[in-house]
Amino acid sequence: MDFYGNYSFRYLRQKRLHFWSYSHHPFYLQRGALSIKHDLQTRPSEGDADLLRFAAWVEVVESDLWTQYNELGGATKPNDGPPNAGNPPYIAALQNLDGDMPQYISDNTDDELSHAAFLNAYLLSKGAEPVDLDPIS
Repeated sequence: MDFYGNYSFRYLRQKRLHFWSYSHHPFYLQRGALSIKHDLQTRPSEGDADLLRFAAWVEVVESDLWTQYNELGGATKPNDGPPNAGNPPYIAALQNLDGDMPQYISDNTDDELSHAAFLNAYLLSKGAEPVDLDPIS
């Protein structure tokens, strides 16, 4: 290291080789593979599952709101279904603001539905209880 705190190329190369030798050593590679396998087989803690359920609950509620908004002013039914009849005067007013607004509403609806489905599928894959708001309605 020089007076200004800069490291020489030789010093940096030695550090990089030192790091590489540890990160590519068979023992460390094997431990990494074992820890990945272990992580895939473990269940989340109850607190982690609760946080994931809360996030899934938020996504389910949000997807319900976007679905209702899509029924009013979206371009297509969820998951790129057939064209949406909606409320023609409302859709025309949205298109005055932004010509792509009905498609934006439909795309956001699809996104929210997929977020909720993903979080619930992840919870199920880990053996945790998913979020289901159907009994409430």
